[in-house]
Amino acid sequence: MLLKDFIPKINKKNGKIFFSGISFDSTKVNKNDIFFAIKGNKFDGNDYINSAIKKGAKVIISEKKILKKKENIIYINSLNVRKLL
Repeated sequence: MLLKDFIPKINKKNGKIFFSGISFDSTKVNKNDIFFAIKGNKFDGNDYINSAIKKGAKVIISEKKILKKKENIIYINSLNVRKLL
């Protein structure tokens, strides 16, 4: 599936990115997935971004600004990650 099919308002450059699935649990991420970094009551998904990338996540969606970005990873900032999911 293309990112533009999932997020219609995405810019054209990133809209053509292919992804294979979505996950908000870093232990269940597969290659080319979108990882939704959601802050919960007990855990903060942002703490698991590197783990998700190591497992194959291609796109990271977070409400936090990511300062240390990795090459070939698409970072999307969203004010409401839960709603987007």
